[in-house]
Amino acid sequence: MKRRLDALSGIDDWVLHDLRRTCVSGMARLGVAPHIADKILNHQSGTISGVAAVYQRHEFMAERKEALERWGAHVANICGAEVVDFKLLKAKATATAALSV
Repeated sequence: MKRRLDALSGIDDWVLHDLRRTCVSGMARLGVAPHIADKILNHQSGTISGVAAVYQRHEFMAERKEALERWGAHVANICGAEVVDFKLLKAKATATAALSV
């Protein structure tokens, strides 16, 4: 995959980990809370540490989803692409499935 991206972009002096760093830095600029970004990156010892990390078991799924949608819209805007409305897609898929039953 990396070789293909290198060929497409014409840039080869990067590593895949740079994408994680770019994503989390960009989400911070968009106002995503650090503990949400930590969860997205699957960091086990992030901003919530010590006793709080032992007791804090919430997965922040809704917040992670919102953060990733914001990041996706940001990237799409940079690329000049249309932002996909996942709620609308899900509603259409549900409606289509209901009609085919």
